[in-house]
Amino acid sequence: MTAMLDPNSGEFSAEALRNLQRSRVVSLAFISGVLLFGGVMLFIQQGKLTDQLGLISIMGLVGAVVCVIVSWVMPPQIAPLFPAESPAQTWFLQTLMGMAILEGAAISNLMAVMMEHCQYSLAAAGFLVVVMVLRFPTAARFRTWLQLRQQDSGLT
Repeated sequence: MTAMLDPNSGEFSAEALRNLQRSRVVSLAFISGVLLFGGVMLFIQQGKLTDQLGLISIMGLVGAVVCVIVSWVMPPQIAPLFPAESPAQTWFLQTLMGMAILEGAAISNLMAVMMEHCQYSLAAAGFLVVVMVLRFPTAARFRTWLQLRQQDSGLT
């Protein structure tokens, strides 16, 4: 296994940089898919939004809360089931899983908007997009994650 960070300069290896870029591309795809579908929902629902909660809206709102928590807790638990050749690949896999969970919850809430015209579901979808943007893979976040992995592996 090659080093993901140069010990002297702190620069990413070529493989680490590729996986960071892949994580960014996938994250942008998930975010843009939700935004595009949300834009269509807003166009279709012009003036039809209500504050009444239907069953699908309630399920979407509960799902949004659960999925925000699951998107943080579950990827590190599931990633070991898919052995990666490097820590950078593990990072990519965890990013992919977390974003997919959030995207699913956002799309579910947008479907509730389409079916039940609930403004709270639209707000939940917007909140989930904000969470996705806040989880966007940055170089600083990736570097910190790699450094923590190196420290953990040094302790065992």
